[in-house]
Amino acid sequence: MPSAKPNEKNKAIRLRKKGLSYSEIESQVNVSRASLSLWLRDIPLSDTHKERLYKKQLVQHERAWYLIRQRRIEKTDKIYRESSAQIGTISIRELWLLGIALYWAEGSKAKEHNVSQGVVFSNSDPMMIRLFLDWLRKCVGINDAEILYSLYLHQTAKCRLSIIMTYWFNILCSNVDLPVYYKKGLSQSYRKNRGDNYYGVLRITVRRSSELNRKISGWIKGICDTE
Repeated sequence: MPSAKPNEKNKAIRLRKKGLSYSEIESQVNVSRASLSLWLRDIPLSDTHKERLYKKQLVQHERAWYLIRQRRIEKTDKIYRESSAQIGTISIRELWLLGIALYWAEGSKAKEHNVSQGVVFSNSDPMMIRLFLDWLRKCVGINDAEILYSLYLHQTAKCRLSIIMTYWFNILCSNVDLPVYYKKGLSQSYRKNRGDNYYGVLRITVRRSSELNRKISGWIKGICDTE
């Protein structure tokens, strides 16, 4: 194989002395990376040139991560749209079963020491709160006058109280009576919903609902018995 022309090597050396990266030199000198490595390995770079190449590398890495992140976001959005469309319209019976399973996971149950436990549901997820309220109204026949709300916050969130209250009023689509109770101590450092992402836990209580709680327990048993 014939050797590269001497002027290509000289040009590559001149560009390297100006502080250009191998990629930048390759765009101007039509030779392989192996040839450049051989020609330029002993060419020193000034601190200024090293700093420039380091910053350039950082920018390239950031751009690469940005593109990877964008592709991941686009892929995730596509999955969300397609999987959401698979649900279609939810019937009243399906909503009824969803609500039972939801309460089974997150609701307060009657215990031997508290057989008169009423219906109490607590969560920080606004979508779960809306679904549970929808279930109460449409499937169980509970009206708004029978529903009580309360909010539980860490003391560190006092400074954001007005923002948090507005957040929950928007979720509930109403300025309901919402007493606030503060938890003692600080929020755990491992929690992700801290700072501006923290809105506390909303508790939903149904008035005089111990009988409804027992009925829900029966529904749960019925689901188990059909397995």
